Amino acid sequence: MKKTILHLNNHFAKRFCIRYALLLSGCFVTAGVTAQTIAYPEYHNPKIEKTRKFKKGNKQQKDLLLFAEMIRATHPAFLSASTAPFDMDSLLNADFKQVDNFHSQKDMARYLQGVVSLIGDNDSQVDYEFNPSLVFPFRFEESDQGYFLLTSGRQYAEYIGRGIDRINDVPVEEVIGSFAPLFSADNIYSLRDQVKENISRVGLWEGNPYNRPDSTLKLTFTDGVDIVIEAMKPERRLRIESPEGDARYGVAAKERLPFEYEIRNDKKICVLSLRSLEDRQTLQNQLRVEQPELTVDQINEYLNPYPEFREFLDEMFSQLGEHAIPTLVVDVRGANKGSHRIAQELLSRFKSYDEIKPVESLVRVSPCLDEYLMTKSSGLQNDRLYSTSEYRRVIERESPNAKSAYDMEGSEFSDSGQNSIYEGNVIFIQDEETRNAAASLLLMARDNGIGILIG
Repeated sequence: MKKTILHLNNHFAKRFCIRYALLLSGCFVTAGVTAQTIAYPEYHNPKIEKTRKFKKGNKQQKDLLLFAEMIRATHPAFLSASTAPFDMDSLLNADFKQVDNFHSQKDMARYLQGVVSLIGDNDSQVDYEFNPSLVFPFRFEESDQGYFLLTSGRQYAEYIGRGIDRINDVPVEEVIGSFAPLFSADNIYSLRDQVKENISRVGLWEGNPYNRPDSTLKLTFTDGVDIVIEAMKPERRLRIESPEGDARYGVAAKERLPFEYEIRNDKKICVLSLRSLEDRQTLQNQLRVEQPELTVDQINEYLNPYPEFREFLDEMFSQLGEHAIPTLVVDVRGANKGSHRIAQELLSRFKSYDEIKPVESLVRVSPCLDEYLMTKSSGLQNDRLYSTSEYRRVIERESPNAKSAYDMEGSEFSDSGQNSIYEGNVIFIQDEETRNAAASLLLMARDNGIGILIG
């Protein structure tokens, strides 16, 4: 039976300067949307606003009632035919008085994120700003042997590559779990990734049970050595990569690259390892957003080892032809971030762009979706899911000038030129950590009859 991805498009509520975005799919990333500055309409629901409870409530209580109803009306998990992840009415009864004690938008936003994290879909997120004024200049990563310090400020450079046993005197896994209410994760691997990406933000630690009173961060390494990291302003943050050839945790220079290939002539195969679907172009865009203080020369110096994916594939497939390699193994185990452009570029080497079909998705329509996309879907029911083709037919008929779901997500293919088609065998290998753009790559490969999938 054909597996279908549930895809819920963007829904936004703006009553207290936060944005609520729902994207239900392990295959579609939000980067293209979150990078934009868009004016979102304030969410209203006349039915809720007429109730006695709403009229008597304060601002936070009114927002909670509207927010809860918006989730029920937009998220596929709350379809009548589905088993809801939690009882919304019980939650409202239990927490209605609690939100009356919140004194800031941040408190309310954190609470609401705790609510949507219960859905566990990996994508529902209340978008609010952690305090951007201070950061801890460090980043950690994991290997088969545990966690280790990957990057740091210059004053801690000698500790890069060392194994980390505890953070603020608490085991690393326990610290990671303490951030679960702040992120939407469908498994522990997703939670780890999100915490690793954000743990250096001082604002993330506000309210955390393991936050130190002096707002410093203590790392205890596996050799018993402690260091205390002080927060600093982002513009002073220095990026220092792990030293080359650190055998303790396998932090070799080549492992910093998101992809590489190896031709094994003895077995007549080529193994393409995709650690992430990123290349020089995607990382350049990411650095400009995440570290605007960096100069062009600094960005170019950091990205010097990273090739363009298109040029990389040109070289690899040239070598496959030269050595007459009949089988290509694409290993995406552990690949959980990156760009759909990378996935599209790879697939175009097996099938021409105009022959590749996008992933089949399902859409739940709602007044909130219509308002955001400026569409009219009056002919569709709210309490069921529609295929993308059904949804598009109605939208194109009733709202010819509106942007479709796929237009908003940017998941259509953009042909950058026809490539030579590889005619050999293709094998894809995945594991439980294969997500986001890498998962999209596998789904599109499967739906287009490209290669076989293992894992």
